[in-house]
Parts: sequence; structure tokens; C-alpha cells
Amino acid sequence: MSIHIIPKNSKETVQILNIYKNNNPFIFYHHSINDVDDSSLIYENETHPGYEILYLIEGNVNYIVEGKSYFLKKNDIIIINTSEVHKLIIDLSTKYERCVIHFSNEMFPANTEINSKLIHDIILRSQNSLKIIPGDIVKKFNIDEIFLEFDNCSKDPDKMLIPALFASNIIKLFIQLNKALPSISSLPSPQINNPFIKKISDYITENINKKFKIIDIANHLHFSESRLSHLFKETMGITLNKYIILKRIQHAQNLIKHGMSLKEAAFESGYQYYSNFYNNYKMVTGETPSYDNISKW
Repeated sequence: MSIHIIPKNSKETVQILNIYKNNNPFIFYHHSINDVDDSSLIYENETHPGYEILYLIEGNVNYIVEGKSYFLKKNDIIIINTSEVHKLIIDLSTKYERCVIHFSNEMFPANTEINSKLIHDIILRSQNSLKIIPGDIVKKFNIDEIFLEFDNCSKDPDKMLIPALFASNIIKLFIQLNKALPSISSLPSPQINNPFIKKISDYITENINKKFKIIDIANHLHFSESRLSHLFKETMGITLNKYIILKRIQHAQNLIKHGMSLKEAAFESGYQYYSNFYNNYKMVTGETPSYDNISKW
């Protein structure tokens, strides 16, 4: 049985956090627990325009990010960058407890001092090599205690204070992560399930505003279309066509959140016809594209 706790089994806390999320879509936090079971729990592939930071309090998790497997253990932290397609495979033979923070680019604009001095280096390193902060480093620099402060924020009865408190704690989190960086001398390399996944992702990113087909990617990588599609599905667990759609929709969401019209964003994300964007957006999110719906992502 799955039990979701934010941060304790309190209806009042859930209501406060839901109101907070609606008032400020740039930050979201939850603290959850899954009971011991004899099976595995799989969260299917997803992508979102913001960053995700998961702190594993208990359990064993395989985080598959863009075709690379990262194995987390107790007290580890993983950082997922905007637009990265990822899924979780969780071993439920032990209790699974985690805290997850989502926050979007808009929270700290790129030209601010906070972003350049505190966040940029962490994000840059997590794009390349540093995705996992080991549990011993997390404890040494008291990063786990900051997540307890997020719990306390979510209990605060004054909803008007919550956005400022959450933002303040994210800044604290990145301060401690920067202090911890020199202590992380080496990390185990992730298991690369398929070396072509990054090349496929790079091609899609570089051509996201153009119309292209799978055969174009295959020709670029000197593969047959069927072979490339098979390898991708085998590695990622979704079809290459679905992956392209996820990337296009997420790109459009970012453009719209930065002021572009729905139709312009659709065109700049490789859609010749708005109806195709409309249908794909609804398929991916379960909602129709609108400024109100997109602001929630």
C-alpha cells in the first residue's frame, strides 16, 4: 500500500501545501513514504520545465536519467535538470521514504546574483557529472536538516509566508551544496544503458524548432530507422516518437512561461499546425494548452 505524507499524515498540511502550490507554481515540495512490499514501484518516464531535487531518507532507488542509471542509497541526494527525461525504479523490499523539491527557472532568473553565484555551478556540474550528492556528505554538511525545515514550512499556518520561506530554504540548500562540492572528490560513474541516447537527445535539442522525423535522426547517426527505434525503446522504456513529443511540449511550455503566445511557442517547438500541438499537449499533460494550465508546470 502506498502512503503519501506531506510531511506527516495531516489533512491540514495537505490543504496548506495545495493552496501554496496554486498560489506560486514555481516551487513544490512533498515528503512521502511507501510501505515495505515484495514488489517494485516504477514511476514512468516524465519531464518537466523545472529542476527536481530528491533526498532519499530510506530505501534503494534506480534513477534512470536520459538513458543513464544512477543507484541511490540512504541519505543520497540526486539533482535532475530541467527537460531531462527520467523515471524511477524502487525496491520495495525496504521502506521507501523521500523528500522531493521541484522549482522552476523563473524562481531565480539567470541574470541574478543568487543564480550566478549559488546555483549555476551546481546545475552545470549536475548536467555533466555530479548528479548524486553522497549520503555521508549530506550528513556532514547538515543538508538533511534543511529538508526538515521544508517540512516545517509546509506546516506554517500563515500561507502568505510559505513562498518566502521555501525560497529562503532553497538558497540555504544551494549554499550548503556549494560548501560540499570540494569534499566530493570522486563519484561512481553512472551505468550507461545506451551511449546513443545522448546523441539522440542532442539532435532533438538542436533541432527542436524544426520539423524532423525519426528517419532523419537515424540517418544522422548512421542507423536504420527500425534499429534505432528498437534500441531507444529497449533503453528508455518509451518510444522515440513519444520522447520527441515530450521534449517538444516541454520546450513550448518554457517559451510560453517566458511570454510567447501559444501559437508562436508551438511553431518554435517544431509544430507546423497548432492542432497537432494542441492534441500532443493534451495527450502529455491531460489538459488543454492555456496560460493558466501551463503556469502550473
